[in-house]
Amino acid sequence: MVLSMDKINPPGRLALWASMALCACFVLSAAARAQGPEVAHGQPPTGGEDVADRLAPVPGGLTADEAARRAIERAPQLVEAAAQRDEAAANQKAARVGLYPQLGLSASYTRLSRVDLPPFDLGGGNSFPNPFPQVLNNYSLQAGLQIPLTQIFLSALPAMRAAGHGVDAARYQLAAQRAAVALQARQAYYGVVRARAQAVVADNSVRLLEALAGQTQQLLEQGLVARADLSQIEAALEGARVQREKAEGDVRIARAELARWTGIDPSVPVRFGERFEVADRTMPPASVDELVARALRDRPEVSALRALVQARRLAARAARAGMYPELSAVASVEYSRPNQRVIPPEEKFDQSWVVGAKVAWSPNGFAASKHQTDAARAQLTQASAQLVDLERGVRVQVVQALSGLRVADGSIDAAGKAVAAATDAFEARVLRQRAGTVTANDVLDAESALRKAQADRIDAHVGYRLAEAGLQFAVGVLPAAGGAQTAPALDPSRSDSRQQ
Repeated sequence: MVLSMDKINPPGRLALWASMALCACFVLSAAARAQGPEVAHGQPPTGGEDVADRLAPVPGGLTADEAARRAIERAPQLVEAAAQRDEAAANQKAARVGLYPQLGLSASYTRLSRVDLPPFDLGGGNSFPNPFPQVLNNYSLQAGLQIPLTQIFLSALPAMRAAGHGVDAARYQLAAQRAAVALQARQAYYGVVRARAQAVVADNSVRLLEALAGQTQQLLEQGLVARADLSQIEAALEGARVQREKAEGDVRIARAELARWTGIDPSVPVRFGERFEVADRTMPPASVDELVARALRDRPEVSALRALVQARRLAARAARAGMYPELSAVASVEYSRPNQRVIPPEEKFDQSWVVGAKVAWSPNGFAASKHQTDAARAQLTQASAQLVDLERGVRVQVVQALSGLRVADGSIDAAGKAVAAATDAFEARVLRQRAGTVTANDVLDAESALRKAQADRIDAHVGYRLAEAGLQFAVGVLPAAGGAQTAPALDPSRSDSRQQ
Protein backbone atom coordinates (compact mmCIF):
# COMPACT_ATOMS: atom_id res chain seq x y z
CA MET A 1 0.00 0.00 0.00
CA VAL A 2 1.50 3.33 -1.07
CA LEU A 3 0.38 6.45 0.68
CA SER A 4 0.58 9.66 -1.32
CA MET A 5 1.81 12.67 0.61
CA ASP A 6 -0.46 14.89 -1.44
CA LYS A 7 -3.53 13.28 0.12
CA ILE A 8 -2.42 14.19 3.69
CA ASN A 9 -3.33 17.56 5.07
CA PRO A 10 -0.45 19.92 6.10
CA PRO A 11 -0.67 19.25 9.88
CA GLY A 12 -0.65 15.53 9.24
CA ARG A 13 2.35 15.78 6.95
CA LEU A 14 4.22 17.75 9.61
CA ALA A 15 3.52 15.11 12.27
CA LEU A 16 4.55 12.34 9.89
CA TRP A 17 7.85 14.07 9.06
CA ALA A 18 8.56 14.56 12.79
CA SER A 19 7.93 10.89 13.49
CA MET A 20 10.18 9.81 10.67
CA ALA A 21 12.92 12.17 11.87
CA LEU A 22 12.71 10.82 15.41
CA CYS A 23 12.93 7.25 14.15
CA ALA A 24 15.93 8.20 12.07
CA CYS A 25 17.61 9.69 15.12
CA PHE A 26 17.16 6.48 17.08
CA VAL A 27 18.42 4.38 14.15
CA LEU A 28 21.47 6.57 13.65
CA SER A 29 22.15 6.57 17.39
CA ALA A 30 21.97 2.76 17.52
CA ALA A 31 24.21 2.52 14.46
CA ALA A 32 26.70 4.91 15.99
CA ARG A 33 26.80 2.93 19.21
CA ALA A 34 27.35 -0.26 17.24
CA GLN A 35 30.33 1.24 15.35
CA GLY A 36 32.31 1.93 18.52
CA PRO A 37 33.33 4.75 20.80
CA GLU A 38 34.76 6.89 18.00
CA VAL A 39 31.32 7.27 16.49
CA ALA A 40 29.18 6.95 19.62
CA HIS A 41 31.33 9.27 21.74
CA GLY A 42 31.95 6.46 24.25
CA GLN A 43 29.66 3.94 25.88
CA PRO A 44 26.86 5.49 27.93
CA PRO A 45 27.64 5.52 31.67
CA THR A 46 25.93 2.84 33.73
CA GLY A 47 24.95 2.55 37.35
CA GLY A 48 28.54 1.93 38.45
CA GLU A 49 30.37 -0.93 40.07
CA ASP A 50 28.32 -3.30 42.18
CA VAL A 51 28.71 -2.53 45.89
CA ALA A 52 28.69 -6.22 46.77
CA ASP A 53 31.73 -6.80 44.55
CA ARG A 54 33.67 -4.00 46.24
CA LEU A 55 32.81 -5.43 49.68
CA ALA A 56 33.23 -9.10 48.80
CA PRO A 57 34.49 -11.22 51.74
CA VAL A 58 38.10 -12.31 51.82
CA PRO A 59 39.67 -15.29 53.61
CA GLY A 60 40.67 -14.35 57.14
CA GLY A 61 38.57 -11.19 57.08
CA LEU A 62 36.78 -9.83 60.12
CA THR A 63 33.27 -11.15 60.82
CA ALA A 64 30.59 -9.92 63.16
CA ASP A 65 31.14 -12.93 65.44
CA GLU A 66 34.86 -12.22 65.59
CA ALA A 67 34.19 -8.56 66.41
CA ALA A 68 31.86 -9.64 69.23
CA ARG A 69 34.48 -12.08 70.57
CA ARG A 70 37.17 -9.42 70.62
CA ALA A 71 34.87 -6.96 72.33
CA ILE A 72 33.96 -9.49 75.01
CA GLU A 73 37.64 -10.17 75.69
CA ARG A 74 38.59 -6.55 76.26
CA ALA A 75 35.51 -4.55 77.25
CA PRO A 76 36.07 -2.64 80.53
CA GLN A 77 32.36 -3.02 81.32
CA LEU A 78 32.89 -6.75 81.64
CA VAL A 79 35.92 -6.27 83.90
CA GLU A 80 33.77 -4.13 86.18
CA ALA A 81 30.90 -6.64 86.09
CA ALA A 82 33.28 -9.51 86.87
CA ALA A 83 34.66 -7.55 89.83
CA GLN A 84 31.11 -6.99 91.10
CA ARG A 85 30.49 -10.73 90.82
CA ASP A 86 33.66 -11.46 92.80
CA GLU A 87 32.61 -8.90 95.41
CA ALA A 88 29.22 -10.58 95.75
CA ALA A 89 30.88 -13.97 96.14
CA ALA A 90 33.14 -12.57 98.87
CA ASN A 91 30.11 -11.10 100.65
CA GLN A 92 28.41 -14.48 100.54
CA LYS A 93 31.43 -16.11 102.20
CA ALA A 94 31.47 -13.39 104.83
CA ALA A 95 27.77 -13.93 105.53
CA ARG A 96 28.35 -17.67 105.90
CA VAL A 97 30.69 -17.00 108.82
CA GLY A 98 27.69 -15.82 110.82
CA LEU A 99 26.44 -19.42 110.93
CA TYR A 100 29.48 -20.64 112.85
CA PRO A 101 29.98 -20.38 116.61
CA GLN A 102 32.01 -17.33 117.53
CA LEU A 103 35.36 -18.45 118.86
CA GLY A 104 37.66 -15.97 120.55
CA LEU A 105 41.25 -16.51 121.62
CA SER A 106 43.34 -14.13 123.69
CA ALA A 107 46.67 -14.06 125.46
CA SER A 108 47.84 -11.36 127.84
CA TYR A 109 50.66 -10.38 130.17
CA THR A 110 50.31 -7.85 132.96
CA ARG A 111 52.99 -6.46 135.29
CA LEU A 112 51.62 -5.28 138.63
CA SER A 113 53.25 -2.86 141.02
CA ARG A 114 54.11 -3.99 144.53
CA VAL A 115 51.76 -2.67 147.22
CA ASP A 116 51.80 -2.71 151.01
CA LEU A 117 49.36 -5.35 152.13
CA PRO A 118 47.69 -4.58 155.49
CA PRO A 119 48.23 -7.13 158.29
CA PHE A 120 45.41 -9.40 159.38
CA ASP A 121 43.86 -7.95 162.57
CA LEU A 122 42.18 -10.62 164.69
CA GLY A 123 41.11 -8.18 167.39
CA GLY A 124 42.36 -7.78 170.93
CA GLY A 125 45.64 -6.55 169.66
CA ASN A 126 46.32 -9.78 167.85
CA SER A 127 47.53 -9.28 164.29
CA PHE A 128 49.94 -10.92 161.93
CA PRO A 129 51.39 -9.99 158.51
CA ASN A 130 49.36 -10.61 155.39
CA PRO A 131 50.16 -14.15 154.30
CA PHE A 132 49.05 -13.75 150.66
CA PRO A 133 51.93 -13.47 148.23
CA GLN A 134 52.07 -10.66 145.67
CA VAL A 135 52.25 -12.16 142.20
CA LEU A 136 53.54 -9.28 140.13
CA ASN A 137 53.77 -11.07 136.73
CA ASN A 138 50.35 -12.14 135.48
CA TYR A 139 49.92 -14.39 132.44
CA SER A 140 46.60 -15.39 130.94
CA LEU A 141 45.45 -17.59 128.05
CA GLN A 142 41.71 -17.53 127.30
CA ALA A 143 39.42 -19.25 124.83
CA GLY A 144 35.79 -18.23 124.56
CA LEU A 145 32.93 -19.74 122.56
CA GLN A 146 29.60 -18.03 121.89
CA ILE A 147 26.71 -19.51 119.90
CA PRO A 148 24.14 -16.83 119.00
CA LEU A 149 21.18 -19.17 118.85
CA THR A 150 18.51 -16.67 117.84
CA GLN A 151 20.78 -14.70 115.51
CA ILE A 152 21.70 -17.78 113.49
CA PHE A 153 18.09 -18.38 112.51
CA LEU A 154 16.77 -14.83 112.47
CA SER A 155 19.73 -13.00 110.96
CA ALA A 156 22.66 -15.14 109.77
CA LEU A 157 20.66 -17.59 107.65
CA PRO A 158 18.59 -14.90 105.85
CA ALA A 159 21.74 -12.81 105.34
CA MET A 160 23.60 -15.75 103.83
CA ARG A 161 20.71 -16.57 101.51
CA ALA A 162 20.44 -12.92 100.52
CA ALA A 163 24.15 -12.91 99.70
CA GLY A 164 23.63 -16.01 97.57
CA HIS A 165 20.94 -14.27 95.56
CA GLY A 166 23.31 -11.32 95.29
CA VAL A 167 25.87 -13.61 93.68
CA ASP A 168 23.23 -14.85 91.24
CA ALA A 169 22.26 -11.28 90.41
CA ALA A 170 25.90 -10.35 89.77
CA ARG A 171 26.39 -13.37 87.51
CA TYR A 172 23.27 -12.58 85.52
CA GLN A 173 24.39 -8.96 85.26
CA LEU A 174 27.73 -10.10 83.88
CA ALA A 175 25.90 -12.18 81.27
CA ALA A 176 23.73 -9.18 80.41
CA GLN A 177 26.84 -7.03 79.98
CA ARG A 178 28.37 -9.67 77.71
CA ALA A 179 25.25 -9.66 75.54
CA ALA A 180 25.16 -5.86 75.43
CA VAL A 181 28.86 -5.62 74.52
CA ALA A 182 28.47 -8.25 71.81
CA LEU A 183 25.48 -6.37 70.35
CA GLN A 184 27.36 -3.05 70.38
CA ALA A 185 30.35 -4.68 68.69
CA ARG A 186 28.09 -6.09 65.98
CA GLN A 187 26.49 -2.69 65.50
CA ALA A 188 29.94 -1.13 65.18
CA TYR A 189 30.95 -3.82 62.67
CA TYR A 190 27.89 -3.31 60.50
CA GLY A 191 28.38 0.43 60.91
CA VAL A 192 31.71 0.04 59.11
CA VAL A 193 30.02 -2.10 56.46
CA ARG A 194 27.35 0.55 55.93
CA ALA A 195 29.88 3.38 55.80
CA ARG A 196 32.11 1.52 53.35
CA ALA A 197 29.12 0.69 51.17
CA GLN A 198 27.98 4.30 51.19
CA ALA A 199 31.52 5.33 50.20
CA VAL A 200 31.36 2.93 47.25
CA VAL A 201 28.04 4.46 46.19
CA ALA A 202 29.52 7.94 46.44
CA ASP A 203 32.58 6.87 44.43
CA ASN A 204 30.32 5.30 41.80
CA SER A 205 28.44 8.59 41.59
CA VAL A 206 31.66 10.53 40.99
CA ARG A 207 32.83 8.12 38.28
CA LEU A 208 29.42 8.18 36.64
CA LEU A 209 29.27 11.97 36.58
CA GLU A 210 32.86 12.18 35.29
CA ALA A 211 31.94 9.93 32.37
CA LEU A 212 28.75 11.89 31.80
CA ALA A 213 30.68 15.18 31.85
CA GLY A 214 33.15 13.85 29.29
CA GLN A 215 30.42 12.74 26.90
CA THR A 216 28.51 15.98 27.38
CA GLN A 217 31.68 17.89 26.48
CA GLN A 218 31.83 15.96 23.20
CA LEU A 219 28.18 16.70 22.52
CA LEU A 220 28.81 20.36 23.26
CA GLU A 221 31.67 20.46 20.78
CA GLN A 222 29.36 19.00 18.15
CA GLY A 223 26.71 21.59 18.98
CA LEU A 224 24.20 19.00 20.20
CA VAL A 225 23.80 20.36 23.75
CA ALA A 226 24.00 23.76 25.37
CA ARG A 227 26.82 25.03 27.61
CA ALA A 228 24.36 25.17 30.51
CA ASP A 229 23.95 21.39 30.35
CA LEU A 230 27.68 20.85 30.83
CA SER A 231 27.79 23.42 33.65
CA GLN A 232 25.00 21.66 35.50
CA ILE A 233 26.76 18.31 35.24
CA GLU A 234 30.08 19.79 36.38
CA ALA A 235 28.38 21.40 39.39
CA ALA A 236 26.77 18.06 40.26
CA LEU A 237 30.19 16.41 39.90
CA GLU A 238 31.76 18.78 42.42
CA GLY A 239 28.92 18.09 44.84
CA ALA A 240 29.40 14.34 44.36
CA ARG A 241 33.11 14.68 45.15
CA VAL A 242 32.24 16.48 48.37
CA GLN A 243 29.82 13.66 49.24
CA ARG A 244 32.54 11.11 48.52
CA GLU A 245 34.91 12.88 50.89
CA LYS A 246 32.20 12.97 53.55
CA ALA A 247 31.56 9.25 53.03
CA GLU A 248 35.28 8.52 53.45
CA GLY A 249 35.20 10.52 56.68
CA ASP A 250 32.24 8.45 57.87
CA VAL A 251 34.29 5.33 57.15
CA ARG A 252 37.12 6.60 59.34
CA ILE A 253 34.66 7.43 62.13
CA ALA A 254 33.06 3.98 61.87
CA ARG A 255 36.48 2.31 61.99
CA ALA A 256 37.34 4.28 65.13
CA GLU A 257 34.11 3.13 66.78
CA LEU A 258 34.85 -0.48 65.84
CA ALA A 259 38.40 -0.09 67.20
CA ARG A 260 36.93 1.15 70.47
CA TRP A 261 35.24 -2.20 70.97
CA THR A 262 37.62 -4.64 69.28
CA GLY A 263 41.03 -3.02 69.66
CA ILE A 264 41.88 -3.24 65.96
CA ASP A 265 44.01 -0.55 64.35
CA PRO A 266 41.58 2.17 63.17
CA SER A 267 44.02 3.36 60.52
CA VAL A 268 43.98 0.02 58.69
CA PRO A 269 41.02 -0.67 56.36
CA VAL A 270 38.79 -3.46 57.59
CA ARG A 271 38.80 -6.62 55.48
CA PHE A 272 35.39 -8.22 55.73
CA GLY A 273 35.00 -11.94 56.22
CA GLU A 274 31.27 -12.13 55.49
CA ARG A 275 28.89 -10.67 52.95
CA PHE A 276 26.71 -7.83 54.08
CA GLU A 277 23.98 -8.89 51.67
CA VAL A 278 21.37 -11.15 53.17
CA ALA A 279 20.79 -14.25 51.09
CA ASP A 280 18.45 -16.26 53.33
CA ARG A 281 15.85 -14.42 55.37
CA THR A 282 13.99 -16.34 58.02
CA MET A 283 11.20 -14.84 60.04
CA PRO A 284 10.56 -16.12 63.59
CA PRO A 285 7.81 -18.73 63.73
CA ALA A 286 6.72 -17.83 67.25
CA SER A 287 4.07 -15.29 68.10
CA VAL A 288 4.82 -12.09 69.97
CA ASP A 289 3.53 -13.59 73.22
CA GLU A 290 5.79 -16.63 72.79
CA LEU A 291 8.81 -14.43 72.09
CA VAL A 292 8.03 -12.25 75.10
CA ALA A 293 7.69 -15.33 77.30
CA ARG A 294 11.05 -16.56 76.05
CA ALA A 295 12.62 -13.16 76.70
CA LEU A 296 11.27 -13.04 80.25
CA ARG A 297 12.69 -16.50 80.79
CA ASP A 298 16.10 -16.06 79.15
CA ARG A 299 16.99 -12.37 79.44
CA PRO A 300 19.77 -12.13 82.05
CA GLU A 301 18.69 -8.64 83.06
CA VAL A 302 15.31 -9.99 84.13
CA SER A 303 16.91 -12.87 86.02
CA ALA A 304 19.33 -10.45 87.69
CA LEU A 305 16.51 -8.24 88.95
CA ARG A 306 14.52 -11.23 90.16
CA ALA A 307 17.54 -12.41 92.14
CA LEU A 308 17.99 -8.89 93.49
CA VAL A 309 14.36 -8.78 94.66
CA GLN A 310 14.89 -12.04 96.56
CA ALA A 311 18.12 -10.70 98.05
CA ARG A 312 16.40 -7.51 99.22
CA ARG A 313 13.52 -9.46 100.74
CA LEU A 314 15.89 -11.65 102.76
CA ALA A 315 18.00 -8.64 103.73
CA ALA A 316 14.90 -7.01 105.22
CA ARG A 317 14.21 -10.18 107.18
CA ALA A 318 17.78 -10.24 108.48
CA ALA A 319 17.60 -6.59 109.53
CA ARG A 320 14.43 -7.26 111.51
CA ALA A 321 16.26 -9.78 113.71
CA GLY A 322 17.90 -6.99 115.75
CA MET A 323 14.51 -5.99 117.12
CA TYR A 324 14.23 -9.19 119.17
CA PRO A 325 16.17 -10.31 122.27
CA GLU A 326 19.31 -12.25 121.50
CA LEU A 327 19.80 -15.63 123.16
CA SER A 328 23.33 -17.01 123.18
CA ALA A 329 25.13 -19.99 124.68
CA VAL A 330 28.58 -19.11 126.03
CA ALA A 331 31.59 -21.07 127.24
CA SER A 332 35.13 -20.09 128.06
CA VAL A 333 38.34 -21.66 129.28
CA GLU A 334 41.09 -19.77 131.08
CA TYR A 335 44.64 -20.89 131.77
CA SER A 336 46.35 -18.17 133.78
CA ARG A 337 49.07 -17.42 136.29
CA PRO A 338 47.80 -16.68 138.81
CA ASN A 339 44.21 -17.79 138.30
CA GLN A 340 41.87 -15.25 139.91
CA ARG A 341 39.60 -18.00 141.12
CA VAL A 342 42.38 -19.56 143.18
CA ILE A 343 42.64 -18.07 146.68
CA PRO A 344 45.19 -17.41 147.88
CA PRO A 345 46.85 -16.64 144.54
CA GLU A 346 49.74 -18.83 143.61
CA GLU A 347 52.54 -18.11 141.20
CA LYS A 348 51.62 -20.99 138.91
CA PHE A 349 49.29 -21.70 136.00
CA ASP A 350 45.81 -22.95 136.85
CA GLN A 351 42.89 -23.81 134.60
CA SER A 352 39.25 -22.80 134.98
CA TRP A 353 36.17 -22.83 132.76
CA VAL A 354 32.73 -21.23 132.50
CA VAL A 355 29.56 -22.43 130.72
CA GLY A 356 26.30 -20.52 130.56
CA ALA A 357 23.63 -18.76 128.57
CA LYS A 358 22.70 -15.13 128.23
CA VAL A 359 19.86 -13.05 126.89
CA ALA A 360 20.56 -9.53 125.69
CA TRP A 361 18.28 -6.81 124.40
CA SER A 362 18.88 -3.13 123.86
CA PRO A 363 16.33 -0.38 123.19
CA ASN A 364 18.94 1.38 121.09
CA GLY A 365 19.50 -1.78 119.07
CA PHE A 366 15.74 -2.16 118.68
CA ALA A 367 15.39 1.36 117.26
CA ALA A 368 18.38 0.97 114.96
CA SER A 369 17.11 -2.39 113.65
CA LYS A 370 13.66 -0.95 113.02
CA HIS A 371 15.11 1.84 110.91
CA GLN A 372 17.35 -0.60 109.07
CA THR A 373 14.34 -2.81 108.39
CA ASP A 374 12.38 0.14 106.99
CA ALA A 375 15.31 1.03 104.73
CA ALA A 376 15.63 -2.58 103.54
CA ARG A 377 11.91 -2.73 102.77
CA ALA A 378 12.18 0.49 100.77
CA GLN A 379 15.03 -1.03 98.77
CA LEU A 380 12.86 -4.11 98.19
CA THR A 381 10.06 -1.90 96.88
CA GLN A 382 12.50 -0.17 94.53
CA ALA A 383 13.81 -3.46 93.16
CA SER A 384 10.28 -4.82 92.70
CA ALA A 385 9.24 -1.70 90.80
CA GLN A 386 12.35 -1.94 88.61
CA LEU A 387 11.49 -5.56 87.84
CA VAL A 388 7.94 -4.67 86.80
CA ASP A 389 9.23 -1.84 84.63
CA LEU A 390 11.83 -4.08 83.00
CA GLU A 391 9.31 -6.82 82.27
CA ARG A 392 7.05 -4.29 80.58
CA GLY A 393 10.00 -2.84 78.71
CA VAL A 394 11.05 -6.28 77.49
CA ARG A 395 7.69 -6.68 75.75
CA VAL A 396 8.17 -3.33 74.04
CA GLN A 397 11.71 -4.27 72.98
CA VAL A 398 10.58 -7.59 71.55
CA VAL A 399 7.71 -5.98 69.63
CA GLN A 400 10.02 -3.27 68.29
CA ALA A 401 12.73 -5.76 67.31
CA LEU A 402 10.25 -8.07 65.58
CA SER A 403 8.63 -5.16 63.77
CA GLY A 404 12.05 -3.88 62.71
CA LEU A 405 12.99 -7.28 61.33
CA ARG A 406 9.78 -7.52 59.33
CA VAL A 407 10.23 -4.02 57.94
CA ALA A 408 13.85 -4.78 57.03
CA ASP A 409 12.77 -8.02 55.37
CA GLY A 410 10.28 -6.21 53.16
CA SER A 411 12.69 -3.36 52.50
CA ILE A 412 15.23 -5.70 50.88
CA ASP A 413 12.83 -6.75 48.12
CA ALA A 414 11.59 -3.21 47.59
CA ALA A 415 15.13 -1.78 47.52
CA GLY A 416 16.32 -4.35 44.99
CA LYS A 417 13.50 -3.53 42.61
CA ALA A 418 14.08 0.19 43.13
CA VAL A 419 17.76 -0.13 42.17
CA ALA A 420 16.91 -2.06 39.01
CA ALA A 421 14.27 0.50 38.02
CA ALA A 422 16.54 3.46 38.80
CA THR A 423 19.41 1.93 36.81
CA ASP A 424 17.20 1.40 33.76
CA ALA A 425 15.77 4.92 34.08
CA PHE A 426 19.20 6.52 34.31
CA GLU A 427 20.67 4.65 31.33
CA ALA A 428 17.55 5.43 29.28
CA ARG A 429 17.80 9.14 30.07
CA VAL A 430 21.47 9.19 29.10
CA LEU A 431 20.57 7.76 25.70
CA ARG A 432 17.71 10.21 25.32
CA GLN A 433 20.00 13.09 26.23
CA ARG A 434 22.35 12.06 23.43
CA ALA A 435 19.35 11.98 21.13
CA GLY A 436 18.48 15.48 22.29
CA THR A 437 15.08 14.63 23.77
CA VAL A 438 15.92 15.34 27.46
CA THR A 439 18.02 17.91 29.25
CA ALA A 440 20.95 17.55 31.61
CA ASN A 441 18.60 18.22 34.53
CA ASP A 442 16.65 15.10 33.64
CA VAL A 443 19.84 13.04 33.60
CA LEU A 444 21.01 14.46 36.92
CA ASP A 445 17.64 13.74 38.49
CA ALA A 446 17.92 10.15 37.30
CA GLU A 447 21.47 9.89 38.67
CA SER A 448 20.35 11.24 42.05
CA ALA A 449 17.48 8.75 42.14
CA LEU A 450 19.89 5.93 41.28
CA ARG A 451 22.31 6.92 44.02
CA LYS A 452 19.49 7.06 46.57
CA ALA A 453 18.17 3.67 45.47
CA GLN A 454 21.64 2.12 45.85
CA ALA A 455 22.03 3.66 49.30
CA ASP A 456 18.57 2.44 50.32
CA ARG A 457 19.45 -1.06 49.18
CA ILE A 458 22.57 -1.04 51.34
CA ASP A 459 20.61 0.26 54.32
CA ALA A 460 18.00 -2.46 53.79
CA HIS A 461 20.54 -5.29 53.93
CA VAL A 462 22.58 -3.86 56.78
CA GLY A 463 19.37 -2.94 58.57
CA TYR A 464 18.24 -6.56 58.35
CA ARG A 465 21.51 -7.73 59.90
CA LEU A 466 21.12 -5.23 62.74
CA ALA A 467 17.45 -6.05 63.23
CA GLU A 468 18.24 -9.74 63.41
CA ALA A 469 20.94 -9.12 66.03
CA GLY A 470 18.56 -6.84 67.91
CA LEU A 471 15.84 -9.49 68.00
CA GLN A 472 18.28 -12.10 69.27
CA PHE A 473 19.33 -9.71 72.02
CA ALA A 474 15.72 -8.88 72.85
CA VAL A 475 14.68 -12.52 73.31
CA GLY A 476 17.77 -13.38 75.38
CA VAL A 477 20.08 -15.25 73.00
CA LEU A 478 23.46 -14.92 74.72
CA PRO A 479 26.87 -14.84 73.04
CA ALA A 480 29.14 -17.81 73.58
CA ALA A 481 32.80 -17.46 74.50
CA GLY A 482 33.66 -17.11 70.83
CA GLY A 483 31.24 -14.26 70.30
CA ALA A 484 28.76 -16.33 68.30
CA GLN A 485 25.22 -16.80 69.52
CA THR A 486 24.68 -19.81 71.77
CA ALA A 487 21.40 -20.70 70.11
CA PRO A 488 19.61 -19.45 67.01
CA ALA A 489 16.82 -17.00 67.72
CA LEU A 490 15.10 -18.13 64.54
CA ASP A 491 14.15 -21.69 63.72
CA PRO A 492 14.36 -22.29 59.93
CA SER A 493 12.56 -25.61 60.21
CA ARG A 494 9.40 -23.87 61.43
CA SER A 495 9.25 -20.86 59.16
CA ASP A 496 9.28 -19.83 55.57
CA SER A 497 12.73 -19.19 54.18
CA ARG A 498 12.91 -16.99 51.14
CA GLN A 499 15.84 -16.48 48.84
CA GLN A 500 16.77 -12.99 47.85
